Amino acid sequence: MTRRISRSFLLVCLVFALGASFVFLTDAAAQSRAGVAGKSKFAKNKDRQSAPKRDSENYLTDRKVAAQGLRERTHKRLTRVHQLIGEEKYDEAMATAQPLLDGTKGLPYEYAVVLQTIGHIHAAQGDYARSIDVFKEAVAMDVLPNHSHFQLMLVIAQLYIVTDRFREGLGYLDVYFSALIKAPPNAWELKAIAHAQLEELRPAIDAIKMAIALSNKPKENWYQLLLGLHYQLKEYPEAAATLETLIAGWPKKKDYWVQLSGLYVELKKDKRALAVLVLAHTEGLLDKEKEWLSLANLYMYKDVPFSAAEVVAQGLDIGMIEPTKKNFELLGNAWYQAQELDLAIEAYQEAAELWDEDGKMDLQAAYLLVEQERWAEAEGSLAAALRKGDLRDMGNVYVLMGMTYFELDRNSDAKRAFREARKFSKAEAAAREWLKHIEDREAKAAQQLSMAN
Repeated sequence: MTRRISRSFLLVCLVFALGASFVFLTDAAAQSRAGVAGKSKFAKNKDRQSAPKRDSENYLTDRKVAAQGLRERTHKRLTRVHQLIGEEKYDEAMATAQPLLDGTKGLPYEYAVVLQTIGHIHAAQGDYARSIDVFKEAVAMDVLPNHSHFQLMLVIAQLYIVTDRFREGLGYLDVYFSALIKAPPNAWELKAIAHAQLEELRPAIDAIKMAIALSNKPKENWYQLLLGLHYQLKEYPEAAATLETLIAGWPKKKDYWVQLSGLYVELKKDKRALAVLVLAHTEGLLDKEKEWLSLANLYMYKDVPFSAAEVVAQGLDIGMIEPTKKNFELLGNAWYQAQELDLAIEAYQEAAELWDEDGKMDLQAAYLLVEQERWAEAEGSLAAALRKGDLRDMGNVYVLMGMTYFELDRNSDAKRAFREARKFSKAEAAAREWLKHIEDREAKAAQQLSMAN
């Protein structure tokens, strides 16, 4: 029952993580606004730099950078660049941003902010390789405030991972984690994805569990990733627990109910498997024939044939279950085990009408008709069974036919049937007894008639 995590699923997870972190890249504009606004007219030197300080209590690093701002001209140009990015005019944005590199080469902070913006444009255009190079150059300058500096490392890690350079991505993540007191959940998600792609399943589980633990509202796809990892490691009890969580959070997702029921079957917890599928059915979530039939078969396995029959009958009535020989046979078996013989006969007869390959369904109906002493109907089902053929115990079939003819007072036909039955070793003794019984009865009747005359 092992299920490998598909690359497409991991990429979907990565898209969510990547999208979340690119928001911060607009910090260049925010930084520029803050830098310009922060220059008071009372300052003695408008370019004066403040004393180094840590810009966030969330960082363990002793890295200190001077608080800096952008010149008015740079701020205006970057604001225009970010407007163009927002309008998805990436070529024009690049053409506007590129000249700023030459104009800010002597100003490390401004140069780094421009690099950050250009890297954003490359990433938006899907040129992740160039984006990585530009972002790495911005980080190497070591002039951005802690938030931007380390967030840029997180984005580099993401870009490495999305370009299948998982080990390099994990390296940047390690630096990022070492600098933070408490890394955000999406960073742990990214770590989990990288480890999963490298088939390092246990570290992947630890990472995605950390993402879940740190989040006030864990994402559905995080649990899906955790589920896939447990499946790959064949940790079915843990997978079942994860599915229970998914059902609690997303109760209308049918697949979780169906998967959980299947897992419980795998774990030999059949009562739970049935209970889960019954709840899903009650909620109206099951919308495929396979699922209805799985429920019916589980009912049969747990010796609840009446409920199994009700599920199949309802499914046939509303068109959820196809009216095939196999499905009517299942219905007949369920009604038979539930001791609803009339309904079982009807189901077997429906199956027989749909099946000409052999006479087994006709014979099944005939057995029950004989049991209920419905001789005329039994004769018709037995005749159909013999006509279609491919029956295992022909001797017994002829015995049943002989009995039916006998009860219908058709002794000549009965004797002919018993003579045929006599040809089969398993039925020979019974056939001889019946023939003797008929012959004795006929002799007695003849003697009584002779005496009466």
